[in-house]
Amino acid sequence: MKSSTQIIEEVRKEIPEVTIEEVKKQKDSHEDFVLLDVRDEDEYREGYIPDALHISRGMLEFSIESYVPDRNQKIVIHCAAGFRSLLAAKSLREMGYQDVASMAGGYKAWAAAGF
Repeated sequence: MKSSTQIIEEVRKEIPEVTIEEVKKQKDSHEDFVLLDVRDEDEYREGYIPDALHISRGMLEFSIESYVPDRNQKIVIHCAAGFRSLLAAKSLREMGYQDVASMAGGYKAWAAAGF
């Protein structure tokens, strides 16, 4: 039986992570990508990154195709700290999305950096 820490470490080996600085640079340069927030609704209401698409982690697999039908679209996923986003990225990969990454540190790191 695996612990949550073991699962996250395994997923880290297959899902790329990007820094908050890289995401900020992509946003500032208007790069074509979807910034996907998978936090719960109450977390989202407390603060969010402008222009991010919000789909809670629990609804992701059911809703993503409606919002992002192109499975080649670049997607950067974030949550609060970077763990749920790794699992979400793995799930999207399994659904055939080719260019997915997780934002390391999540919204907490983004907010702490003053972005």
